[in-house]
Amino acid sequence: MSLLWGSKKKQTTKPKSVVLTDQNGGAIFEELPGSKKQVDENPRIMETQFGESLGLRANSLTKMIANDTAGLGFPDLVHVAHYDKSRKDEVGEYHYITGIDCSSEAMPIGYLSTLRLKQKWASETISTFCSYNFFSKVDLRIKFENEKSFLVSEVDCSSGGQSTSVSDVRWKEVYMSGIIRALVFNKDKEWKLPGMVELPVGIDNGISAAQSLIKSFCEFIPRYKETGTDLSQNPTVSPLNNYLVQSLLSFLAITPRLHHYCISILEEFAESDAKHAVLYDLVKCKVAFCSNSSDILTASSISSMLNGYFKDVNKLKKSQLIMLADLLNLQTEFLIQKGDFELALPVALYQTQLVPDSFKSWYQLADCYIHNKEYDSALLAINSVPKLMVLDSQKDAYWSVGLDKLYYKKPQGQGAESSLSSHEYNYALTKLRPVKERDMNDITFGKIIMPANSYGCIKNIFETACAQIGPIYGPRSTNLIDFVSNEEVGAVVYTALLERNSFKNIIPWYMGQMYGLLMKIVNLLGWNGLLELRSTIFVMESEHIDYQNKSNPSLRRKRMCEKWLDTLFMEVYQDLKVSLNSPALKDSKSSGLEWELLGLLLVRTANWNEAVACLRTSIMARFDNVAADTLLNLYVFGPENFPLTTDEVLSILLGNCSYQSRFYDTCQWLNLQVLYKLNEELGTETLRNRIYAHPLAERGIVVLIDKALDWVQEFA
Repeated sequence: MSLLWGSKKKQTTKPKSVVLTDQNGGAIFEELPGSKKQVDENPRIMETQFGESLGLRANSLTKMIANDTAGLGFPDLVHVAHYDKSRKDEVGEYHYITGIDCSSEAMPIGYLSTLRLKQKWASETISTFCSYNFFSKVDLRIKFENEKSFLVSEVDCSSGGQSTSVSDVRWKEVYMSGIIRALVFNKDKEWKLPGMVELPVGIDNGISAAQSLIKSFCEFIPRYKETGTDLSQNPTVSPLNNYLVQSLLSFLAITPRLHHYCISILEEFAESDAKHAVLYDLVKCKVAFCSNSSDILTASSISSMLNGYFKDVNKLKKSQLIMLADLLNLQTEFLIQKGDFELALPVALYQTQLVPDSFKSWYQLADCYIHNKEYDSALLAINSVPKLMVLDSQKDAYWSVGLDKLYYKKPQGQGAESSLSSHEYNYALTKLRPVKERDMNDITFGKIIMPANSYGCIKNIFETACAQIGPIYGPRSTNLIDFVSNEEVGAVVYTALLERNSFKNIIPWYMGQMYGLLMKIVNLLGWNGLLELRSTIFVMESEHIDYQNKSNPSLRRKRMCEKWLDTLFMEVYQDLKVSLNSPALKDSKSSGLEWELLGLLLVRTANWNEAVACLRTSIMARFDNVAADTLLNLYVFGPENFPLTTDEVLSILLGNCSYQSRFYDTCQWLNLQVLYKLNEELGTETLRNRIYAHPLAERGIVVLIDKALDWVQEFA
C-alpha cells in the first residue's frame, strides 16, 4: 500500500525482550512467503458480458438519482479490459475498492499503474477507474493505458453527458465523497460488497496528511445536508446527524491525538466564516465531547452557544430549532455520561417540547426517567417516541441493484465453487500465474477470484472459517444463518434460536433502541414488574371496549399503547423465554452456529457473562467473525467491567484482524479501536510483546498488527 499512498515504509524498532519466532519456530519478520513470486493482491471479478459492470453502474446511478435514493453511491470501481488473442475478443474484469485518495488523478493512476506492473498487463490493456461524486452527482472516470496516456472525465449521472474538464472544486468533492464512503462502509457491514478492497483511510502517510484530511472535512461542514444520513436512524439530516460529521468523528476515533487540532481548525473557520460560524461551533462541541478529555471545553462551548446563538428561542426559525435540538441532545448526552441524571432530565424534557419529532430527545428523556427510577414516566416517554423508517431508502436502493448477485457465490460451509465458463476459467488461470489449477478452485467464489495474501494470515483461520463462510456482508450480516450450509441450519436442535434470530424477526433500528431501554427496566424490576407497570399505564386489550365507552373512570387515566410498542413487549418476552431455556442447550453438543445465536440473544437481553461464554464458545468451534465483532464492540463501547480478560481480547482481536484481511479489509476501524484501548491499558511495547508471544502470532498477522500498532503509537 506504500506505493499507492506515496509513503515510505516506516522502520520500526522491535523489542529485544522477545524472540521473534512463530509457533513453528520460523522467524516472524523474514521475507514473507510468496514475496518473490507475488500472487495478486486484489480480487478479480470476471465479466460475463464485456463492460457489464460499467453499464450497470451507470444505469443504476441514473435511476437512483431520479428516485432521490443515490445517497453515498457505490464503492469505487476498477475495470480492466484485456484482449484475448486466442478468441480475438475483449475480456473484462473488475473489482470494488474504497480508500483511494482522489484529491487528484495522481493516486488513482498510481494504483492502476501498480496493478499494471504486478499483473504484467499486455500493452493493449486498458483500465478504467470510477469514483462517484455524490455532491455533484457525477461519476469521475479515469481511462488509463499507461502513466503517459490516460483520460480524466466526468459523467453526469442524470443526463449521461460527459466532460473532460474537472475543476479543483470537483476534485475536492470526489475526494471527500470517497473518504466518507470508505469510513461509513468500513464501520457498517450492511454497505460492504464481497471481495471489496478497503484501504486504510488517511493514517498511512503521517500526521501532516491526517491533519490535511481533517481540514478538508471542516471545509465541507457547510455542505453537510448534501451528504445525507441514515433515515432509519434519524428523521432528518441535521448539523450533527449526517454522514460528513459522522465520518469526521470516525476518523478522529482512529487519530485521537488530533482532536484538539480539529477543534483549533473549527475555531479558525468560525472566525473567518461568520455565515456558517454556528455550524462550526456545533461540530466543535461534538468533537470536544467525543475527545473524552475536554469536559470543561465541552460544557463551556455548549453554554456559550445557548447564551449566544439561541438566546431568544421564540424568534428562531425551523432550521435554527433543529440546530438547537442537536445542541440540547448533546448537552443531555454529556450530562448522562457524567451520571448527572437529575440535571439531564429537565433538559431532555425541554427538548421534546421544543422539537417533538426528535427521536433522540425522547430516547434520552426515557433513559433519564429510568435512572431516576420514574419507570411509569419512562414507559410513557417510550410510547411517545416518533416512529422512524423501517429501512433506509438509500441502503434499500443500493441492495436492490444486486451487485453481489452478479458475481458472488457464497461457500455456505462447502468451500469455494466456481461459476466461470471453461473459457473464463482458463483465461483467468493464465493471468493468475503462479497460481496452480488446484489452488484456483479454492479461491474462485462464483465469478470472483479471491487470492489469499500472506498479509494478515493466520493459516488455520484462512483455511477453515474463511474458506467455509466467506466474507460477511449485507443486510443479513447480523448472524451466520445466511452464510453457513443448510445442513448446519437444519441441525440446530433448539429451533427457537433460529426463529428469534431470523431475518424476518429483525426489528427496525428505532425499536432496537427502545428494546434496550425496556431491558434496563426488566433488569431493575424483573419481567413481572414490567408487566405490572405496563398494566397500570396502558389500556390492555380486555379493557379496550370499556376505554372506548369511558364507562370505567379508572381507565380515563390510562393511555393507549402504540402498536409497535405492543409488538416490542412481545419481542422482549420471547427473547427472555428462549434465554431461560439456555441451560438445556449447554448440556447438548451444540454447533458453533447455535452458540452464536444464543450469545447474540443474550447480548440483547444484557446477560453479559452468559453472552460472552456463548460467543467465545462459538469462536472456538469455528472462528466466527460476527461473534468476534460483537465481543470486541462490547469490549470497547459496552458496559464497564465487561467480562473479557486481556488474553481473551487479544485472541479474538488477532483472529478478527486475520479474517477481515483475508477479504481485503486493511482499514479495520473497530479493530483499531480495540488496539487503542489495549494500548491505554498495557502500553505499546508491552502490547507488542504480548502479541509476539501469542500462540496465534504467525508471520502474516504480526506484520499487519505491527503496522497497526505503528499507527496507534503515532496517533494516540
